[in-house]
Amino acid sequence: MPFLLLVMLTLTCLPRDWPEPPDWLGTAGSAVLPWAVAACFGAVAWLAAWGWRRELRRDASARAAVIQRFAVFRRWHVYAYLAAFFLVVCFGGWGWLVAGQLIRGDLVIPGIDLVLLSPLFGGLLLTWAAYHPLEKALASSSALPPDNFPGPLTYLALQSRHNFLLVAPPLLLMFVQQALFAAWPELQRSQLLLPLVGVGLLASMYIGIPWLLRLLLGLVPLPDGPLRQRLLATARQLSFRFNDILVWDTRHTIVNAMLTGPLPWLRYVIVTDRLLVEMSPEEIEAVFGHEVGHVKHHHLLFYFGFLLASLLAVIGVWKVAVDVLHRPELESWLSQQWPQAAAWLQAYEVLSMLPLLGFLGVYIFVVFGFLSRRCERQADIYGCRTVSVPVFIEALEKVARLNGISRERPGWLMSWQHSTIARRVDFLQKMAADPDLEPRFQRRVGLVKWGMLLSLGAVLAALGPDKLWEVLGKLGN
Repeated sequence: MPFLLLVMLTLTCLPRDWPEPPDWLGTAGSAVLPWAVAACFGAVAWLAAWGWRRELRRDASARAAVIQRFAVFRRWHVYAYLAAFFLVVCFGGWGWLVAGQLIRGDLVIPGIDLVLLSPLFGGLLLTWAAYHPLEKALASSSALPPDNFPGPLTYLALQSRHNFLLVAPPLLLMFVQQALFAAWPELQRSQLLLPLVGVGLLASMYIGIPWLLRLLLGLVPLPDGPLRQRLLATARQLSFRFNDILVWDTRHTIVNAMLTGPLPWLRYVIVTDRLLVEMSPEEIEAVFGHEVGHVKHHHLLFYFGFLLASLLAVIGVWKVAVDVLHRPELESWLSQQWPQAAAWLQAYEVLSMLPLLGFLGVYIFVVFGFLSRRCERQADIYGCRTVSVPVFIEALEKVARLNGISRERPGWLMSWQHSTIARRVDFLQKMAADPDLEPRFQRRVGLVKWGMLLSLGAVLAALGPDKLWEVLGKLGN
């Protein structure tokens, strides 16, 4: 879901030229339509959740079937809502209306993206509010007591924090960019400064994400005590530099840990409240060691460099292909043959992004997913060194069980960045039985990393400095 919202943000916020709505809809209809769509999808979610709650009250043994049907419905409901919202923005006049009110020539009023996405956010909040009673009813028959289940407002806050986690940084970045251009309009017209602004904003976002996460997730330091002292001692033993260990209050709904921050003074290890309750100190130390492994293998810096180079390479190659295939006479022919062609060609900027985003998504899913799974395995090995192979495997298995993740078939959303638990455990057991396996694996991963970086470097060199500067200018704008 967070990744899908990031795609929707790209589709709806980067274009600025939208076609006018149909004559029968008009300006008033364009303003009402996105909110009406949000209300309809919220009503559908409420009806579905209400029906399943009635089924649970009649037959408690139907819980497993309800959970399965609810998961399928929830996934396809959000897919349909995102598609409907995009159509409303593109062809229902909502994008045209917002752009007409908040764009003055080359100047974009700061906050336009929040206004554009506000119906989407409103519809999601209505949907989550409809799901809350059902999820509370499902929790009443699980290991989590219903009294501990979050209340409606807390539940909405948790859903918002979790699902908008990837969207918040780029939204803030675009707001800052628009504020800079509003204060200094000459920046937007400078061929020299515009790319530098884009790179500077990307670097600032990457460095400042830990602060933003701490604010968005309401993170607090791990209280002083035996566990904190144990983890700090482990960090000293591993020569691991970081700022603090922070706790994410999920109302005991998530078992997870993560690392954020490329710089030591802005680096945090984040653990959830349920992980602290459900796992032993030794297992928590194993999870901590896994996060340390990401730093020791320089994964954060590698990810940033790889993704930035990939973005430049993919967009650069795409622009070269578009320039080669672009035929002005095609637009002239369409205008003559099709009277409404002009209006549709206004949407071309949006529609032409779909193949690019699709290709970029496949590239990230396949190539970055492949690299990420190898990096996660490197972090697993480091976690085993921190404690022991059996303890780390038990921690891995426990995290999967507590989160309800299938050991063999977790689904592509769970396994595109991480291998399945079964494969990770099998590799660690083989490594424990064969000491020569690890150095061979580490050499292969090193060759893959350098091979990918050198390949991207060759593509960027082939594009040339002029094309790269043009792409950087587009990113800055």
